[in-house]
Amino acid sequence: MKKTDGMSECEIENVLRTLPEVLPDHGFQEQLGESLAKRHVELAKERRSKKNRGNIFRFGVVAAGLLISLIGAFTFYLVEKPSVYSTGPLFLATAQATGVPGITFGDSLDSMRLVKFNVQGVLPAGEQEGTILRLKNGIKTEKDVLEMAVAMGINEPEVSDKQPKVSDGQNEPVTNWVMVSGRKGRLSVWLSQGTWLYEQEADSSIKSSQLVSKEAAKDIAVQWLTAAGLLPQSEYVINQTPASETSFETVIKPARGPEGTAIVGEVPEIRVTVTEQGGVAHATGTWFEWDNSEKVQLSGYEQALEALKRGEGVFETKGYRPFTAGIAEIQKADTAYQLAYALDFTPYYVPVAVFQGEFTPEGGMKEPFTAFVSLLKNNQQENAGNFILDTLLPQVDKLSSVIAERGNEVTVAELPVLAQFFGVVGQPDASGGVSSEKGEITLTSWDGGWLYRSSLIGIKHSRTPVSDEVAVAAANNVVANIPALPGDLGQPFIRAGVGDDFKYVIYPIIYKDKYVFSTGGSGFESCIYVQVGPQGEIWSVQCTKPMVLLEDKQPLIRPEKAWDKLLKNNSLIYVEGFFGFIPGNRFAATYSKVTEVELIYKPRYTNMARNENYDIVYMFTGTARVGTKNVRFKAFVNAVES
Repeated sequence: MKKTDGMSECEIENVLRTLPEVLPDHGFQEQLGESLAKRHVELAKERRSKKNRGNIFRFGVVAAGLLISLIGAFTFYLVEKPSVYSTGPLFLATAQATGVPGITFGDSLDSMRLVKFNVQGVLPAGEQEGTILRLKNGIKTEKDVLEMAVAMGINEPEVSDKQPKVSDGQNEPVTNWVMVSGRKGRLSVWLSQGTWLYEQEADSSIKSSQLVSKEAAKDIAVQWLTAAGLLPQSEYVINQTPASETSFETVIKPARGPEGTAIVGEVPEIRVTVTEQGGVAHATGTWFEWDNSEKVQLSGYEQALEALKRGEGVFETKGYRPFTAGIAEIQKADTAYQLAYALDFTPYYVPVAVFQGEFTPEGGMKEPFTAFVSLLKNNQQENAGNFILDTLLPQVDKLSSVIAERGNEVTVAELPVLAQFFGVVGQPDASGGVSSEKGEITLTSWDGGWLYRSSLIGIKHSRTPVSDEVAVAAANNVVANIPALPGDLGQPFIRAGVGDDFKYVIYPIIYKDKYVFSTGGSGFESCIYVQVGPQGEIWSVQCTKPMVLLEDKQPLIRPEKAWDKLLKNNSLIYVEGFFGFIPGNRFAATYSKVTEVELIYKPRYTNMARNENYDIVYMFTGTARVGTKNVRFKAFVNAVES
């Protein structure tokens, strides 16, 4: 068990959780906060003197505001006695994406939405309190997925692939995605989100002159869901649309939300595609049954509108594209419910403000729009995440270089030299790529990088990957001599998929002592990938998104000032395995222990393939305690002096 200044984290949490489950007495909060803070300082001094660790800052672990976080929900304030569940910070979608899974939301701050909101008339005051509804996710383990596959009619199902991408905060991989394959179908499940996808290969040998009708297709979909145990128990509505010329799609949505209100957003829903021969070819769903509810205080429509203007919430209108400027005239405001997730992936219905009216893009025609944004109150107290600094702050220069993405033409000019290095001899094609019997090297035009593929690609090979040591040695032997690298190479690390035959050695590219952060699997926007085969041979080498250092310099704030901003909720929070960034004032935890602080580059729009701007930020990395779960987080604070 980890210790925090003399007491274990579990002991601190258990002591505080024994406090009465009532609204906090603010006088009592102050007394207890002062008492614990005094003891915390004494123990911290003793610990630092014993270990001679120098000036290590520790703040906020016993802030009086922690009481509110523990006896109620973390990002809103309860009006009544809370349930036995800890909701934790709730994540609200701002850029709902289609596809699978259907809940892969974009960034929770939409800085690409250049919309000015005006109100026709006066906004209503709205309710001061509302209800949140906890939902039940019934798919939790691989065993659940296998049983689900059998119920769907997949014969002899076996786990064919899985991705343990989500960490529980203690460096123990937790399976998030599972694929089960068998005769008559394949099932993929995103365990954390509760989203599933069923696919069946079409049997071209089946011929039928009796084609099913639209109504019959709906009945087949309902019968299939019933047999699979997936037909909703709660009230729902059914719609049908032609999926193609030869199939019908049945769509099931919730009939209503709490208190009879509407539910907005892409999910929950279930979609089943039935072919004209009467077979289920494809189905996907994200659906939860109701569990329990509790009352919460709400912000008004005015505060919700301000959040919308800051980039929170969802904005929907016909043909809207990022960076499209225009004016949205709000004609109506109402309250609905939207699916949200706590940081432990517990699903909820939460109240949102729904604004409707007309949007006029610059140089375009008016179109109806709908926008919705959370009505849950943001954290009012400072250091809502209860951040503890458990490392030394870095030493940084007063000025920092600026980077930009390198043009494709620079890479094209380097391809002949790179081709010679990899032994690929031949004449460049129209795009600058070179190929021969030794392999090929090409421009990756989507990111300005390059990709070398050896002649081994596609050849049969052993199914046993080499050890990490052999993989790194083989990769080092290559990257040490690659010509025309855009920057220095950082320390390598290994990535290997479940059941993969290869090892992937990844080197971050360093630009003036800073790497470029990414929310992708490697964690680096600009890096070198080396694919090492089962015999230690090199199968491919890729350079992703090379950068160029500009002449401009930016003045930086000191790390101590960045830490102070973090404690005042002036940050963006990224939680590993979650959907996007959370504004600092929507993040709260029992504690958040920072174990590493770095100065890095970060793309301004992390959900865009290319960026014109890369911000210089301090990145605080660590583990937070949310409810009963540990989550790994990164907090970003702007490092440029304003």
